[in-house]
Amino acid sequence: MDFSILRFVRFEAAGQTAGAALAEIEVDGIGFNLPTRVFTEERAEKGELSWGGRTWTSRARDCDGCGKASGAEFLVDADLGRRLWSIQASSGDRDWRDDGVWSVIDFGNVFRIDRIIFVPLIGGRSPWLYGYQQGAVGGWPMFDILTSDGSPSNTADPTAEGPFDYELLSEVRTSYPFNDFQFPTRDTRLILWRVIGFYGRDANALQLFAFHRAGYPKRVELESSDLDLGAARSIRRIEWDADLPPGTRLEVQTQTGNGFTEVTRYFLKNGDEVTKEAYEAARKRYRGDIVQENVRDATWSTWSQPHRFSGQSFQSPSPRRYLRTRIRLYSDDLDVSPVLRSLRVVANDPVIVAGLSGSVWPREAGLDSLTEFRYTIKPQAFNSRDPGFDQVLIALPPGSADAELIAAWVGGQQVEAHSSLRGDSLWVQLPPPVVKRDSVAIAFATRVFASPTVFETFVFNSSQEDNAQGVVPAELGADQVFVPEVVQGASLIRNLRHSELFTPNGDAVNDLYELSFTVVKTDKQPYVRVFSLDGRLIAELANATPRGARATYAWDGQRNGELVPPGIYIVHVELQTDPKDEIVQQYLHVVY
Repeated sequence: MDFSILRFVRFEAAGQTAGAALAEIEVDGIGFNLPTRVFTEERAEKGELSWGGRTWTSRARDCDGCGKASGAEFLVDADLGRRLWSIQASSGDRDWRDDGVWSVIDFGNVFRIDRIIFVPLIGGRSPWLYGYQQGAVGGWPMFDILTSDGSPSNTADPTAEGPFDYELLSEVRTSYPFNDFQFPTRDTRLILWRVIGFYGRDANALQLFAFHRAGYPKRVELESSDLDLGAARSIRRIEWDADLPPGTRLEVQTQTGNGFTEVTRYFLKNGDEVTKEAYEAARKRYRGDIVQENVRDATWSTWSQPHRFSGQSFQSPSPRRYLRTRIRLYSDDLDVSPVLRSLRVVANDPVIVAGLSGSVWPREAGLDSLTEFRYTIKPQAFNSRDPGFDQVLIALPPGSADAELIAAWVGGQQVEAHSSLRGDSLWVQLPPPVVKRDSVAIAFATRVFASPTVFETFVFNSSQEDNAQGVVPAELGADQVFVPEVVQGASLIRNLRHSELFTPNGDAVNDLYELSFTVVKTDKQPYVRVFSLDGRLIAELANATPRGARATYAWDGQRNGELVPPGIYIVHVELQTDPKDEIVQQYLHVVY
């Protein structure tokens, strides 16, 4: 053994020598123990430094026969003298996930680990609760250690493994006095420890050590708190000052929101959370703490798409009052690392500082039916210093070629507004003066294909066209329209229309075969082919509207530059998706 686990070192002078003095005492360790920086509640309460991450164990699964344990934080607390990780036996009759003993350490970052030391102990002997005995052999006959770099898995058990893919490091029998694993470097975010053969009533462990090889980590993640910007701000872009040597990069993700909701939580003295009614019904001696918490309201967004270069346009909803950032620093070379000096958020004051709320009506519509909607926008409060707005942009479903403005109202009075289609958005120019306090209603017609369809809306001031301010739903889902036909039907191909007969003779009358249909519940592109009755491929047709949900096709009746003979042909429509493939066939008559 080339090391010993120590917490205290005591030196005593065995004698006295005239003129002698102690110059230096040096203690060499085998490396920095990474688990001592994993976040735990106890470290947070003590104000101790942590690098993020968390731990969980089989104690989190409350089921009959499951192994129960003290929290996995006891394995990473660097305390071998006072506490140990205690586990009760499981029957071992079922899968380890359902009836097993396991613990997970999530570092929150990806380190290049090349050594893990596990310290087991025999359970049920009280002296070991108070002092570490190096000669005590562990009570685990067989266990596995697995690692993960954080790659996602669709088959992992979210309670036991989390949504991560793991790779087996070693199948190990306990050895005297430690389990010391030295291995080629692995990119590691998580360590999963599980018992695969357990005998006896109880077993205990003191600590798990993990060491990073010389060099920089693979990935480091930094996350801010919820930052109060003081008022709603229209955030335009994210900028940073950083050194990015070859083989390194950084990404920034953001969340935004407008507020918080106060929630009251009730706990019994055993730690169980209960309803208010159950808390009040419990005897006073069983009642625990009542905790007031601020939780995010419905305006908060999920994590944005990554910002991958400085100056990139802001990817989260804006304007918002609160901002949270998550920074990831990557290094493909252990000898170099990115260096982030500063991060800046470039924002404008919104055109309406108090914010805008909006709602769309009606909330239900037919599938692929040109429907009239009305979107109403209301300023949350009036401020004479606001720049105000005179332009509205409503995001429409893809392929909304026949969408149009019907009318516009400001403060309940109809006004003469102008509009145009910009991509898949309806742009509306309101007449002067700019709007600061009045409600604005925009009536427009478009088709909807998805359920729900979200009408995201922005306002602008024509003198600040690069300063877009988003409109927040007046209530959860107020910007959504539901299409019951999409949900109720099982078919992915709907509302198919085609020319059952056409005459491609060049007389400009019925010369083209035309086919159209609506695709729902998927963004996959269909394949459309024309076959003869004996199964020969005649033509493959291209979708003229690939960005829209309404697919359209046309065929001039030619094959290899020549008109096909008159007769009956089969139009074969195929849509391939992961759950299933859908095929629709129609007969087509070519007549001259």
